[in-house]
Amino acid sequence: MPAICSVSAQLNLGRGEATSYCVSPGSLNVNEHRDVIRCTVERGRGNPHEVTFSVWGPWAGVGKTSVARCPLSSSTADYWYETR
Repeated sequence: MPAICSVSAQLNLGRGEATSYCVSPGSLNVNEHRDVIRCTVERGRGNPHEVTFSVWGPWAGVGKTSVARCPLSSSTADYWYETR
């Protein structure tokens, strides 16, 4: 049975934060995981435009948590986790 992973996102002090966690109920197919959060920031004054970028959390072992945070004054566009 492979590892079971999940990811969630919430606001922490007004900025997006994604948290991923993996557990291994059986044989270990996942060694590490990390979460990725896609953030959007509005830039420019006369002609404002949105800039979207991704922030990766640190690689964490099974049973440990990985956290990625958007910088202040940005919004969360998407989030997911990666494994290796």
